[in-house]
Amino acid sequence: MAELNEAGIVAVVEESSAGTDEPVIVLSGELDLSNVDVVRPVIEQILERRPKRIVFDLAELQFMDSSGLAVLIHAANTAPGVELRGPSTIVRRIIDVTGLSDLFSIAP
Repeated sequence: MAELNEAGIVAVVEESSAGTDEPVIVLSGELDLSNVDVVRPVIEQILERRPKRIVFDLAELQFMDSSGLAVLIHAANTAPGVELRGPSTIVRRIIDVTGLSDLFSIAP
């Protein structure tokens, strides 16, 4: 797990497999330029295992900027399948407005 708490900005990454062989990465708080360098290495370690699919649980992610999007895009370009699960309204809007919704499988 990676965590950064600086001036009230927190990004938490937790990995679980939820009983399957596909990793579930839980992102919560805010994922932006101020903390993406803490989150990226955790995701890179998971990508090095070459999973067939990665699930990002975004239900507790309150904000994401372009640097957070870049991490998700990199995962989608590296792993054969990426699912974004439960994005908040603001995170979903960021994905839609940038035209990236076709890059990911998005589940409610």
